Amino acid sequence: MYHYDPRDAKRTATMRKLSATLLLLVAATLALASAAETHDYTATLTAQINPETASAALTLTVSQPKHYLRELSFRAPKAQFSHFSTEDGDLSHEDDRLIWDMPSHGGSIHWTASLNVPRGDSWDARTTNDWSLFRFEDLLPPLRSTTLKGSSNSFKLLLDLPKGWTAETRYGRYTGKPLEVGSDQQNFRRPTGWLIAGHLGVRRDTISERDIAVAAPIGTGFPRVPVLALLNWTLPDFVQVFPTTPERVLIVSGDRTMWRGALSGPDSLYLHLERPLISENGTSTVLHEMVHVATRWSAAPGDDWIVEGLAEYYSLEILHRSGGLSDARFAAAKRRLTQWSEEENGSLQDPSKGSDTAFAAILFADIAHEIGSAKLDAVVRHLTGTGGPKVISRAELMACIEAVVGKPSKILTTALHSGTPN
Repeated sequence: MYHYDPRDAKRTATMRKLSATLLLLVAATLALASAAETHDYTATLTAQINPETASAALTLTVSQPKHYLRELSFRAPKAQFSHFSTEDGDLSHEDDRLIWDMPSHGGSIHWTASLNVPRGDSWDARTTNDWSLFRFEDLLPPLRSTTLKGSSNSFKLLLDLPKGWTAETRYGRYTGKPLEVGSDQQNFRRPTGWLIAGHLGVRRDTISERDIAVAAPIGTGFPRVPVLALLNWTLPDFVQVFPTTPERVLIVSGDRTMWRGALSGPDSLYLHLERPLISENGTSTVLHEMVHVATRWSAAPGDDWIVEGLAEYYSLEILHRSGGLSDARFAAAKRRLTQWSEEENGSLQDPSKGSDTAFAAILFADIAHEIGSAKLDAVVRHLTGTGGPKVISRAELMACIEAVVGKPSKILTTALHSGTPN
């Protein structure tokens, strides 16, 4: 006959607690294992640059243990991209898109890209016997991917260059070893920004904890050292307004046949050989494009004037703050921008051409006077956030000003209703 012993109850309670604890530990271990499980695949782009044909032979290789990446769809205009082929999976065409349905283990796809891309009577990308200058999208066109949920990819870049050539990218100097482009969750990561290769002159400096490289073909006369000098005196003030300025920035140029302007890209920008570092009107193309590099803004429909106007205003404002422009010259520069916008009927436009950008820059100068320069800086930092591509709209601009200042900007409100600043 069983006799009740209080110790039995204690032992039973203890065992129950141990069992519950063990179950919790097992559940936690399984949850951690599930969270740690990744669906990784690797993409490697190999580009062989051929100066004789001004083209590149490309191979994109995908390696994966399972069928994480299912399909890539390229937007590949035939005028620039040709000779697609693969021994792995199937290729099909839909209008100007090419679709690669790949096997479960991955595989390779090959194509040819033209590296002479015209822009009017000049070149947007060009390859000569001595150098090649282009954006990565000229090698690997924009694409869409179909992947298993939770998949992530890492991307590596290999360059096959003519003998004696070197190359500079936003990811660093190419030394013959694969360049790590980075990794991404869900989206297919691909290289972006400007690339220059050939017989190059390169100058480097570390300014405000940013690694700056300025590269151009030898013999073109591009002012590499003056560009670094400009950034040495302006970047300390610049990064206070734009803390999202990348840790590494590449500035490139070509010869006189290239497009006579400036174009920003992720962590990089192009500047035509003959563009002045500081214009007669007091603005700076280098600083204007640096704003685009630092913010990575794009404009909502109808609001390109915001993106271009802020870039132009701060190209002038940063020069003034850093001592590059005196108070008198700063005031004169604003008068010249006002005169330009009046003579050519500048307004808040999309796209924002020269006189429209001058008009918008003066609008932001007036807003800075109304709310204070420090508060406009805060608005810009609020608009930029933590960095990365972002679409900017007039509604967001107005909301940011009200959040920072505590009330709307009368000047902006009036301008949006009338199309002209006060």
